Amino acid sequence: MTNRRYLQYEQHAQFLCTPAEYPSLLEARRVKVDWYQAVCPHYLISRCPICDAEHSGTVDTHSIDSWNMSVVYGGSCFGHEESEKIGCQHFVCVQQFFNLEGIVPVEREEFEIVLHRPFVMPFYLPDSPSSAAVIHSLPIHRIEDQQGSVYSLDLQTFVDPIPDIRPNLERKWSPPQYKSFEQITPEDRERLASARFVRRYTAFAVTYYSENPKQLISDYVDRQITPQAAADPDFTAADLRSMASTEEIKHHHPKGFDLPQWAAKGKLHWLDLEQPDLPLKSEPFDQFPYNEFFDLPGNPGSLRYHKGLFSWAGMRTQDKEL
Repeated sequence: MTNRRYLQYEQHAQFLCTPAEYPSLLEARRVKVDWYQAVCPHYLISRCPICDAEHSGTVDTHSIDSWNMSVVYGGSCFGHEESEKIGCQHFVCVQQFFNLEGIVPVEREEFEIVLHRPFVMPFYLPDSPSSAAVIHSLPIHRIEDQQGSVYSLDLQTFVDPIPDIRPNLERKWSPPQYKSFEQITPEDRERLASARFVRRYTAFAVTYYSENPKQLISDYVDRQITPQAAADPDFTAADLRSMASTEEIKHHHPKGFDLPQWAAKGKLHWLDLEQPDLPLKSEPFDQFPYNEFFDLPGNPGSLRYHKGLFSWAGMRTQDKEL
Protein backbone atom coordinates (compact mmCIF):
# COMPACT_ATOMS: atom_id res chain seq x y z
CA MET A 1 0.00 0.00 0.00
CA THR A 2 2.70 2.46 0.98
CA ASN A 3 6.37 2.65 1.89
CA ARG A 4 5.63 5.16 4.65
CA ARG A 5 6.82 2.69 7.27
CA TYR A 6 7.09 5.35 9.95
CA LEU A 7 3.27 5.41 10.10
CA GLN A 8 3.32 1.96 11.70
CA TYR A 9 4.84 3.28 14.90
CA GLU A 10 2.98 5.29 17.50
CA GLN A 11 4.21 3.75 20.72
CA HIS A 12 6.35 6.78 21.51
CA ALA A 13 3.39 9.18 21.54
CA GLN A 14 2.73 10.84 24.91
CA PHE A 15 -0.41 12.48 26.30
CA LEU A 16 -0.43 14.72 29.36
CA CYS A 17 -4.15 15.52 29.23
CA THR A 18 -7.40 14.01 28.03
CA PRO A 19 -9.34 15.07 24.91
CA ALA A 20 -11.95 16.61 27.20
CA GLU A 21 -9.29 18.75 28.91
CA TYR A 22 -7.24 19.77 25.90
CA PRO A 23 -9.47 22.44 24.22
CA SER A 24 -9.72 24.56 27.36
CA LEU A 25 -6.02 24.09 28.08
CA LEU A 26 -5.25 25.21 24.55
CA GLU A 27 -7.15 28.45 25.07
CA ALA A 28 -5.23 29.06 28.30
CA ARG A 29 -1.94 28.99 26.39
CA ARG A 30 -2.36 32.64 25.48
CA VAL A 31 -2.18 33.72 29.12
CA LYS A 32 -0.37 30.89 30.91
CA VAL A 33 3.39 31.27 30.70
CA ASP A 34 4.24 27.69 31.70
CA TRP A 35 1.62 26.14 29.42
CA TYR A 36 4.09 24.12 27.36
CA GLN A 37 5.71 22.55 30.41
CA ALA A 38 2.34 21.68 31.94
CA VAL A 39 0.54 20.33 28.87
CA CYS A 40 3.13 19.24 26.29
CA PRO A 41 5.31 16.10 26.48
CA HIS A 42 9.09 16.17 26.34
CA TYR A 43 10.34 14.16 23.37
CA LEU A 44 13.66 12.90 22.09
CA ILE A 45 14.23 14.71 18.80
CA SER A 46 17.60 13.37 17.67
CA ARG A 47 20.92 11.91 18.76
CA CYS A 48 24.29 13.24 17.73
CA PRO A 49 25.93 10.79 15.28
CA ILE A 50 29.33 11.96 16.54
CA CYS A 51 28.96 11.69 20.34
CA ASP A 52 25.44 10.22 20.79
CA ALA A 53 24.27 13.20 22.89
CA GLU A 54 20.49 13.56 23.09
CA HIS A 55 18.63 16.49 21.56
CA SER A 56 15.20 16.77 23.20
CA GLY A 57 12.41 19.29 23.61
CA THR A 58 8.85 20.01 24.61
CA VAL A 59 6.48 19.41 21.69
CA ASP A 60 2.69 19.54 21.44
CA THR A 61 1.64 16.39 19.60
CA HIS A 62 -2.00 16.44 20.77
CA SER A 63 -3.10 18.51 17.76
CA ILE A 64 -1.95 20.50 14.74
CA ASP A 65 -2.26 23.76 16.65
CA SER A 66 1.51 24.26 17.07
CA TRP A 67 2.32 23.30 13.48
CA ASN A 68 0.85 26.21 11.56
CA MET A 69 3.97 27.31 9.65
CA SER A 70 3.85 30.41 7.48
CA VAL A 71 7.65 30.88 7.32
CA VAL A 72 10.79 28.75 7.36
CA TYR A 73 11.84 28.89 10.98
CA GLY A 74 15.35 29.79 12.05
CA GLY A 75 16.52 26.29 12.90
CA SER A 76 17.69 26.79 16.47
CA CYS A 77 14.92 24.61 17.95
CA PHE A 78 12.25 22.07 16.98
CA GLY A 79 9.66 22.60 19.71
CA HIS A 80 9.37 25.08 22.54
CA GLU A 81 12.60 27.08 22.51
CA GLU A 82 12.92 27.57 26.27
CA SER A 83 12.69 23.85 26.99
CA GLU A 84 14.88 22.64 24.11
CA LYS A 85 18.04 20.75 25.12
CA ILE A 86 20.50 20.68 22.23
CA GLY A 87 22.85 18.23 23.92
CA CYS A 88 26.28 18.92 22.44
CA GLN A 89 28.55 21.32 20.58
CA HIS A 90 28.19 19.37 17.32
CA PHE A 91 24.65 20.64 16.73
CA VAL A 92 24.29 22.85 13.64
CA CYS A 93 20.54 23.33 13.19
CA VAL A 94 17.22 21.50 13.04
CA GLN A 95 14.53 21.83 10.41
CA GLN A 96 10.89 20.95 11.03
CA PHE A 97 8.45 19.52 8.50
CA PHE A 98 4.76 18.76 8.81
CA ASN A 99 2.90 16.30 6.58
CA LEU A 100 -0.88 16.01 6.42
CA GLU A 101 -0.64 12.37 5.26
CA GLY A 102 -3.54 12.99 2.89
CA ILE A 103 -5.87 14.05 5.70
CA VAL A 104 -7.94 17.26 5.58
CA PRO A 105 -7.47 19.19 8.87
CA VAL A 106 -11.13 20.08 9.39
CA GLU A 107 -10.43 20.79 13.05
CA ARG A 108 -8.98 24.14 11.96
CA GLU A 109 -10.52 26.94 9.91
CA GLU A 110 -7.15 27.89 8.44
CA PHE A 111 -3.76 26.25 8.25
CA GLU A 112 -0.49 26.76 6.37
CA ILE A 113 2.53 24.56 5.84
CA VAL A 114 5.77 25.83 4.34
CA LEU A 115 7.67 22.53 4.50
CA HIS A 116 5.55 19.41 4.07
CA ARG A 117 7.89 16.85 2.48
CA PRO A 118 11.19 16.21 4.27
CA PHE A 119 14.48 16.80 2.48
CA VAL A 120 18.11 17.27 3.41
CA MET A 121 20.18 20.32 2.58
CA PRO A 122 23.26 18.96 0.76
CA PHE A 123 25.29 22.07 1.49
CA TYR A 124 25.08 21.17 5.20
CA LEU A 125 26.46 17.65 4.59
CA PRO A 126 30.03 18.06 3.30
CA ASP A 127 32.73 15.47 3.86
CA SER A 128 34.97 18.15 5.31
CA PRO A 129 34.28 19.03 8.01
CA SER A 130 32.64 15.67 8.67
CA SER A 131 28.88 16.25 8.90
CA ALA A 132 25.68 14.21 9.03
CA ALA A 133 21.95 14.58 9.59
CA VAL A 134 19.40 12.66 11.66
CA ILE A 135 15.73 12.31 10.75
CA HIS A 136 12.99 11.50 13.23
CA SER A 137 9.18 11.59 13.16
CA LEU A 138 6.49 12.31 15.73
CA PRO A 139 2.82 11.33 15.36
CA ILE A 140 0.44 14.31 15.50
CA HIS A 141 -3.15 13.78 16.55
CA ARG A 142 -6.61 15.25 16.52
CA ILE A 143 -9.69 14.65 18.65
CA GLU A 144 -12.33 12.31 17.22
CA ASP A 145 -15.38 10.67 18.70
CA GLN A 146 -16.21 6.98 18.37
CA GLN A 147 -18.02 7.58 15.06
CA GLY A 148 -15.07 9.42 13.49
CA SER A 149 -16.44 12.96 13.78
CA VAL A 150 -13.70 15.51 14.37
CA TYR A 151 -13.68 18.07 17.16
CA SER A 152 -13.06 21.55 15.73
CA LEU A 153 -10.71 23.53 17.95
CA ASP A 154 -11.94 26.73 16.30
CA LEU A 155 -15.70 26.12 16.27
CA GLN A 156 -15.81 24.11 19.53
CA THR A 157 -18.09 21.47 18.04
CA PHE A 158 -17.84 18.17 16.22
CA VAL A 159 -17.70 18.32 12.41
CA ASP A 160 -17.70 15.71 9.67
CA PRO A 161 -14.36 14.64 8.21
CA ILE A 162 -13.58 15.45 4.57
CA PRO A 163 -12.43 12.29 2.75
CA ASP A 164 -9.52 13.60 0.69
CA ILE A 165 -7.37 16.60 -0.12
CA ARG A 166 -8.54 18.50 -3.19
CA PRO A 167 -6.75 21.61 -4.44
CA ASN A 168 -8.83 24.74 -4.71
CA LEU A 169 -6.98 26.74 -7.32
CA GLU A 170 -9.65 29.43 -7.35
CA ARG A 171 -8.68 30.22 -3.77
CA LYS A 172 -12.16 31.07 -2.59
CA TRP A 173 -12.12 32.81 0.73
CA SER A 174 -14.58 33.68 3.47
CA PRO A 175 -13.89 34.96 6.97
CA PRO A 176 -12.89 32.21 9.39
CA GLN A 177 -15.02 31.64 12.47
CA TYR A 178 -13.77 31.17 15.99
CA LYS A 179 -15.58 30.34 19.20
CA SER A 180 -14.50 30.13 22.81
CA PHE A 181 -14.54 26.79 24.60
CA GLU A 182 -17.12 28.34 26.91
CA GLN A 183 -19.55 28.23 23.99
CA ILE A 184 -19.50 24.44 23.68
CA THR A 185 -22.93 22.83 23.88
CA PRO A 186 -23.78 20.27 26.57
CA GLU A 187 -24.18 17.64 23.84
CA ASP A 188 -20.69 18.27 22.44
CA ARG A 189 -19.22 18.37 25.93
CA GLU A 190 -20.66 14.91 26.55
CA ARG A 191 -19.27 13.61 23.24
CA LEU A 192 -15.90 15.13 24.06
CA ALA A 193 -15.76 13.23 27.34
CA SER A 194 -15.65 9.92 25.46
CA ALA A 195 -13.55 11.13 22.50
CA ARG A 196 -9.96 10.09 21.84
CA PHE A 197 -6.74 11.40 20.34
CA VAL A 198 -6.23 9.80 16.90
CA ARG A 199 -2.97 9.92 14.99
CA ARG A 200 -3.57 11.58 11.61
CA TYR A 201 -0.46 13.63 10.75
CA THR A 202 3.32 13.51 11.09
CA ALA A 203 5.91 16.04 12.16
CA PHE A 204 9.50 15.42 11.05
CA ALA A 205 12.74 16.73 12.46
CA VAL A 206 15.90 16.75 10.33
CA THR A 207 18.81 17.72 12.58
CA TYR A 208 22.30 18.54 11.33
CA TYR A 209 25.58 17.88 13.11
CA SER A 210 29.22 18.57 12.30
CA GLU A 211 32.60 17.91 13.86
CA ASN A 212 33.29 21.60 13.31
CA PRO A 213 30.08 23.64 13.13
CA LYS A 214 31.95 26.95 12.94
CA GLN A 215 33.89 25.77 9.88
CA LEU A 216 30.69 24.43 8.32
CA ILE A 217 29.03 27.80 8.85
CA SER A 218 32.00 29.63 7.39
CA ASP A 219 32.07 27.41 4.31
CA TYR A 220 28.29 27.76 3.91
CA VAL A 221 28.55 31.54 4.02
CA ASP A 222 31.37 31.56 1.47
CA ARG A 223 29.50 29.31 -0.97
CA GLN A 224 25.84 30.16 -0.52
CA ILE A 225 25.31 33.54 1.06
CA THR A 226 25.68 36.94 -0.55
CA PRO A 227 28.52 39.24 0.56
CA GLN A 228 25.97 41.36 2.41
CA ALA A 229 24.84 38.36 4.48
CA ALA A 230 28.43 37.24 5.01
CA ALA A 231 29.18 40.63 6.50
CA ASP A 232 26.25 40.37 8.90
CA PRO A 233 27.69 39.86 12.40
CA ASP A 234 24.42 38.25 13.54
CA PHE A 235 24.50 35.49 10.93
CA THR A 236 24.48 31.93 12.26
CA ALA A 237 23.88 28.47 10.85
CA ALA A 238 20.29 28.83 12.03
CA ASP A 239 19.73 31.48 9.34
CA LEU A 240 18.07 28.99 6.99
CA ARG A 241 15.62 31.24 5.21
CA SER A 242 17.80 32.05 2.22
CA MET A 243 18.22 28.46 1.01
CA ALA A 244 16.02 26.12 3.02
CA SER A 245 12.69 26.39 1.22
CA THR A 246 11.11 23.55 -0.72
CA GLU A 247 11.39 25.52 -3.95
CA GLU A 248 15.08 26.31 -3.52
CA ILE A 249 15.93 22.70 -2.78
CA LYS A 250 13.84 21.41 -5.70
CA HIS A 251 15.45 23.73 -8.22
CA HIS A 252 19.01 23.93 -6.94
CA HIS A 253 19.54 20.76 -4.90
CA PRO A 254 16.93 18.23 -6.14
CA LYS A 255 18.94 15.29 -4.80
CA GLY A 256 18.11 16.55 -1.34
CA PHE A 257 14.74 14.78 -1.61
CA ASP A 258 16.33 11.37 -2.21
CA LEU A 259 16.61 10.45 1.45
CA PRO A 260 17.48 6.75 0.88
CA GLN A 261 20.48 7.87 -1.17
CA TRP A 262 21.76 10.04 1.68
CA ALA A 263 21.22 7.18 4.11
CA ALA A 264 23.20 4.88 1.84
CA LYS A 265 26.02 7.43 1.81
CA GLY A 266 26.13 7.41 5.60
CA LYS A 267 25.07 11.05 5.67
CA LEU A 268 21.55 10.52 7.00
CA HIS A 269 20.85 8.55 10.17
CA TRP A 270 17.54 7.85 11.86
CA LEU A 271 16.15 6.98 15.29
CA ASP A 272 14.94 3.39 15.47
CA LEU A 273 11.16 3.64 15.91
CA GLU A 274 10.93 -0.05 16.78
CA GLN A 275 12.95 0.35 19.98
CA PRO A 276 11.62 2.03 23.15
CA ASP A 277 14.83 4.00 23.73
CA LEU A 278 15.03 5.19 20.08
CA PRO A 279 18.70 4.36 19.40
CA LEU A 280 20.52 5.93 16.47
CA LYS A 281 20.69 3.81 13.32
CA SER A 282 22.58 4.10 10.07
CA GLU A 283 22.04 0.59 8.69
CA PRO A 284 20.75 -1.77 7.40
CA PHE A 285 19.32 0.35 4.62
CA ASP A 286 16.32 -1.91 4.09
CA GLN A 287 15.10 -0.79 7.52
CA PHE A 288 15.20 2.89 6.62
CA PRO A 289 11.60 3.99 7.35
CA TYR A 290 11.54 7.18 5.26
CA ASN A 291 11.54 5.99 1.67
CA GLU A 292 8.24 7.62 0.76
CA PHE A 293 6.03 10.51 1.86
CA PHE A 294 2.58 11.76 1.06
CA ASP A 295 3.03 14.51 -1.52
CA LEU A 296 0.79 16.67 -3.65
CA PRO A 297 0.84 17.16 -7.43
CA GLY A 298 1.67 20.51 -8.96
CA ASN A 299 5.00 21.09 -7.24
CA PRO A 300 3.51 22.90 -4.22
CA GLY A 301 5.65 25.25 -2.20
CA SER A 302 3.65 26.72 0.65
CA LEU A 303 0.44 24.73 1.19
CA ARG A 304 -2.53 26.76 2.39
CA TYR A 305 -5.75 25.37 3.81
CA HIS A 306 -8.96 27.30 4.31
CA LYS A 307 -12.27 25.79 5.42
CA GLY A 308 -11.84 22.43 3.73
CA LEU A 309 -10.13 23.69 0.57
CA PHE A 310 -6.49 23.95 -0.42
CA SER A 311 -4.31 26.21 -2.49
CA TRP A 312 -0.58 26.62 -2.69
CA ALA A 313 2.00 29.24 -3.45
CA GLY A 314 5.38 28.80 -5.06
CA MET A 315 4.15 26.63 -7.95
CA ARG A 316 6.49 26.68 -10.95
CA THR A 317 6.34 25.42 -14.49
CA GLN A 318 9.65 25.61 -16.36
CA ASP A 319 10.93 27.97 -13.65
CA LYS A 320 8.08 30.45 -14.20
CA GLU A 321 5.90 31.46 -11.27
CA LEU A 322 2.23 30.69 -11.78
